[in-house]
Amino acid sequence: MSLCFNITNDLRELYSRMVKLAPNPAVFVEVGMSLGTSTQLLRKIIEANKKTIKQYVADDFRGPLGNRHAMDAIKNQYNGDLFPHFLERTKNCSQKDLTIIREPPYLGALQFDDESIDFVHICQNYYDEFRRCLQFWYPKIKIGGYMSVDVNGQWHNNLSQCFYQEIGHDFVTRGESFFLHRKKESADPKRIWFSSNYNPSPATQTITIVPNEEFTPHPILDNCSCLNISNKKDYEREVVINPFEVEHFNDVDLFKIRILCDHMHWKLTAIGTENYLPVLGTFADKVILIADMPRETMECFYQHEISVNRPSATIMGLLKSDPNFVDITRETYAPEKNTALLQKALAEISDDEVIRRWSSLNVLIKQSAYNLFKRMEQTGDVIRNAIFVEAKENTKPRVAIKENYFNAQVIGKDHQWQKEMVNRLGFNYMSYQILSSLLLNCHYIGIAGSARLFSVLPIKAIVLSDYNAHPTLEHIMRGFAIARYGKEKGMRLPIVIANHTDETTVDIFDEYHVQEIEKLLPLETNVQVVAWDATKSQLRLKKHL
Repeated sequence: MSLCFNITNDLRELYSRMVKLAPNPAVFVEVGMSLGTSTQLLRKIIEANKKTIKQYVADDFRGPLGNRHAMDAIKNQYNGDLFPHFLERTKNCSQKDLTIIREPPYLGALQFDDESIDFVHICQNYYDEFRRCLQFWYPKIKIGGYMSVDVNGQWHNNLSQCFYQEIGHDFVTRGESFFLHRKKESADPKRIWFSSNYNPSPATQTITIVPNEEFTPHPILDNCSCLNISNKKDYEREVVINPFEVEHFNDVDLFKIRILCDHMHWKLTAIGTENYLPVLGTFADKVILIADMPRETMECFYQHEISVNRPSATIMGLLKSDPNFVDITRETYAPEKNTALLQKALAEISDDEVIRRWSSLNVLIKQSAYNLFKRMEQTGDVIRNAIFVEAKENTKPRVAIKENYFNAQVIGKDHQWQKEMVNRLGFNYMSYQILSSLLLNCHYIGIAGSARLFSVLPIKAIVLSDYNAHPTLEHIMRGFAIARYGKEKGMRLPIVIANHTDETTVDIFDEYHVQEIEKLLPLETNVQVVAWDATKSQLRLKKHL
């Protein structure tokens, strides 16, 4: 059992007890302590107890994410950087025993071996940053070592719930301002990328070019075509879905539905407009493509409210009258309202199974779309090595990106480029996005619905931010990224922000974060372009699952 401390809001009491219990020598880490007061306090307690404890501080010294103005009075004295203030506060600490890791707080964990630290104290008031710190630092604590977290203030309930979800209720001693947890066993092995030993084989992203003649007319509906991706015949039932009818409310849960259908021997048929062939073909056994959405609707993609994949009500009514049709729109705030299929997929399919089976993606591109892209490439009518922004007009992050510090060319901040390309490309627009990312080394920033869409495409995303994203989106995307880009870059990009406010995302585009992002670019991944072989389509699909 854990030791039963009566921890109050007294940091001195917490540190004193940890120092007395620590072996000699030991390793202590403070995470997110940017002002230096607690660091100086801990050093004094260590010296008073005559212990040999190596002390580390991991922080970017930018102030709390999502609330950068909280320390403006101090930051203004140091041109927006808290690091000089920290150095001033800790000038009496021996540099021999104090090491500063100046990185985003969670990334400091990458400098430690698993189970090498005796005590970690985390102070992060923003939910996503707090969760990341728990995930990254917990594997680094020794068996029998301790983790304490500051859960004081307005975020107390949110951070408490996050702690329970990531670490659990067992062996936790709770005080007014701190949780103290003693680690009894190794980190959950199901969280595959948390471990230092997780080094997957490099993933390969496959672009399969499908001849136009493979798309056959729908037997009943005009302006609809069908593509059979799997040749399997002995399904136990068929499930028909339209994942993007109203908005991009589904993301990585689509992969879980695909895996569940495999387990149950169900055929998965996906409905959507022609623009969505690449994403629908990634996980479906059959796609039904609708070509009746007018061009003016395509142009509305960049307005605040738009049904991005909704064809005419008449056609959708007929398709949804299919007895196999299932509504899989995910209810973020009322999960009990999710359909039985979605609930079953989310409950039974683990995130790590998704990571293992979908780090390598196989996207389908129509031959005519690929030919158009190659013609544009040959005539120099494409953009290379750029950063594309996909965000709705009313989002504050989009405004923040206008004032960004990127050195690379940034496209799409005012949506003018997208509107011009939609006019030119029509239903080939998504194919162009994927091809430009994989073949022309372009990177993408996704805010809101585009973040959820990009999570199921092999697009090189550097920021994904959406408060409706799947709760474990970051865990899955991190696993994907490590396999696709290698551990050094994959642990850092994309930056995934799920539980956020607009202000939180805005902070990602300050000068410091932009510079850190650009150091990691370009993201490089293995890509192959292959021809469609209808006789092997079933094997192709299974191979890449």
